[in-house]
Amino acid sequence: MILTVKEVWDIWGAITSFNEDTLNPKFAYALIKNQHKIKPFMQDLNEKRKYSPELAEEVKKHEEVRLAICEKYAKKNDDGQFVTEDNQYVFDDDVKDRFESEIKAFMESDDNKKLKELQEDWQKQQNEYLAEEVYIDLYKIDIVYAPEMKIKTMKLLIDKIITNKEDNPTQVH
Repeated sequence: MILTVKEVWDIWGAITSFNEDTLNPKFAYALIKNQHKIKPFMQDLNEKRKYSPELAEEVKKHEEVRLAICEKYAKKNDDGQFVTEDNQYVFDDDVKDRFESEIKAFMESDDNKKLKELQEDWQKQQNEYLAEEVYIDLYKIDIVYAPEMKIKTMKLLIDKIITNKEDNPTQVH
């Protein structure tokens, strides 16, 4: 079956989301068999999703400056530790406008131009890779063995892994 790398990525997410211990054995077998067939593509995808050393360095520099600005304005508790809520710094109302202004200026500065260009190039490469086509001989299973699942998952797996034996009896297990 010819699929885009993006479709392989989506199928991987769907088939690894099932708890194999609670499935019909035939369906679990089909999932495991397909995981083994898709795993090399996923390893390749994970390798290609990594930032280049240049982009990684730019992200690191950007984060250091951004964090310094955050810490300059962030509220501290009595122990001198930064106050956070939902993993974000908390700011007093009297400094919030200055913080937002400085962050905005930093984000729009020439210092971020190289980072933006590198991120755009990286995203373009990712989109091109995700659109590439690959061949994977997926193992199909009759829909009668499929468990209840979300409609989104069912739509993704129908015709790729889950099929109706009556529609194509020679390719279904």
